[in-house]
Formats: sequence, structure tokens, C-alpha cells
Amino acid sequence: MISHKLPYEGTFVVYVGKERRRYVLGEHYLQMPLFRSLLDKSKPNSTSGEQQDAGDCGLFVPCEIVMFEHLLWMLDSGNGNSIGAVEELVEFYAY
Repeated sequence: MISHKLPYEGTFVVYVGKERRRYVLGEHYLQMPLFRSLLDKSKPNSTSGEQQDAGDCGLFVPCEIVMFEHLLWMLDSGNGNSIGAVEELVEFYAY
């Protein structure tokens, strides 16, 4: 079951994939070019066509969950510096 609680200060919510899996991430991800590249291909959750609880906000990322988790791993391990390779990865997994 997805919790619709607002995230802690310094975090934001991302819904990923067809399953709309909810992730609460630190705002430091927003400063990473690789993550920004993925978000640029995304849209606000409110336009996803699904009813959301009042006050529930977040971004919808239209990609496979496995790709999103791999991207987070790359960013956390310091391997997320090559935007060109990730652009190809995003194009492959995004729908």
C-alpha cells in the first residue's frame, strides 16, 4: 500500500513506472545533472490522470522501476557523471 504522507523537509516524492511506486528522495538529487535529465522527460504527478489525495504532491517518472533504481545506485556510487550514456539509458527505458 502506498502511503500518501507528505515527505520530510529536504525531501521530495517521485512516483515511478506503471505501478506508480513511491520514492521519497533527498533534495540533493535535484542538483545532479543525470537526475535532472530524467526529470526533464517527466511531468508533474497531477497530470498523470490519476486521482491523488489532497496535499499529495510529487513527480511522475515514466520509466521502468529497475532503470530508476539503477540510476539511483549510479548516482549514490558516484558513477553518474556521464550524461551521454545515461541519456541512452533513459531513452531505452522511458515510455
